[in-house]
Amino acid sequence: MKKGFTLIELLVVVLIIGILSSVALPQYQKAVLKSRSAEAWANLKNLNMAVNAYCLEGGADGTLASVRDNLSVDVKDSKNFAYTGAIACNNGINNYNNAYIYAEWQGSGNYNFKLGLHPKTGYRSCEGTSCKDIGFTKSANNSSTICLCGSGNSNCYYAD
Repeated sequence: MKKGFTLIELLVVVLIIGILSSVALPQYQKAVLKSRSAEAWANLKNLNMAVNAYCLEGGADGTLASVRDNLSVDVKDSKNFAYTGAIACNNGINNYNNAYIYAEWQGSGNYNFKLGLHPKTGYRSCEGTSCKDIGFTKSANNSSTICLCGSGNSNCYYAD
């Protein structure tokens, strides 16, 4: 009697492995995306501290100025994110409502989102169709300053 596997048995095993990998791959991609967004949150936090230090020292009082032009913060665009922002320091009124700093996804895949951090309040927000993939659940489609992407945008989310 010969020992070995039949062709049908091998095909069934290959089919089962294929089904399992097709179920696991999207979850793996979401986990990788979440870990890459952690890089952006760390850089945004550093930018936020620099913006607040700049404003405390009396820079750009009341005018909307570019973060890159006015701050000596070396935040280089990575292969996954491009960073930008504008600040308006408080001159007796809350001009921070016009300020923004955000990281825009530049990496591979069919993802579309920007991660934002409000310079004054530290509220985190996300604008784009892929926000739910990185854990944002609450919609902020009103005129709240929590969300940096404006009012009426149905693809805008904020974190707790």
